[in-house]
Amino acid sequence: SGQVVAYYGANTAISSSQVNADGRVALSPDGTSFTDQGIVLDHGSSSVWGSGDELFPVLGFEHAGGWVVYYIPNGSPERAELGAAWGASFDALPNTSGVQASGSPITAWGMAGSARLDLRTVALFVSDVQQDTITAYTIDPDAPDVATGPLATYQWPNMSQGTVFLHEGTDRWLLYYRNADASAYGVRVAPVERY
Repeated sequence: SGQVVAYYGANTAISSSQVNADGRVALSPDGTSFTDQGIVLDHGSSSVWGSGDELFPVLGFEHAGGWVVYYIPNGSPERAELGAAWGASFDALPNTSGVQASGSPITAWGMAGSARLDLRTVALFVSDVQQDTITAYTIDPDAPDVATGPLATYQWPNMSQGTVFLHEGTDRWLLYYRNADASAYGVRVAPVERY
C-alpha cells in the first residue's frame, strides 16, 4: 500500500507513580511523518494474552496478506515473556498467544529483529536485557506462536540490547546493538548460517 507501518508502546499516566501502556499502530507515507491509527493491543482486555498494565510491541511484519506482531507484557504474570498477535489487517489483531519454543515460554525484554529466510521460514532474534543476550529462533509465520530453537544465543561484554537484519545482497547478518550504559552503539557482521 506504499505505507510504513510502525507498532509501538504508548504509556498513559494513571497517577504520579503508575502508567498503563497499550500497543498502538501508526502509518507513514514516507517513514518520517507518522499518523497514529489507534490501539491494536489493549492492555485492559482479558482477550489479549499477557494483559495487565503494559503491552509493548517489539516487532511487526506483513505475511500472506495478514500481519504478525511480537510484543512483551509487563505488570502481569506473563511479564518478560514474548507474545504474538496476528490477524488479517494491520490494525486488527484478534489472535494472541504466548510464544513457545520446545514447549517453554521465550523470555524477552528489549528489541527484536526478523528476516524472511524463505516463504515458510522467518528468523526471529529476541533481546533479553536482563541476561544481556540476543537469541535466534525460526518461526513459520502461519503459526507465529511456535518457535524452533533456540538456535544460537549471542552475548559479549558490554552489550545490552540489539536488533538483527539480513543484508540479502551480501548474505550477511547485521546486528546493531547498544552498550550496557547506552553511551554508544555498535554493529557486528556475520555470514548467514542456514539451520
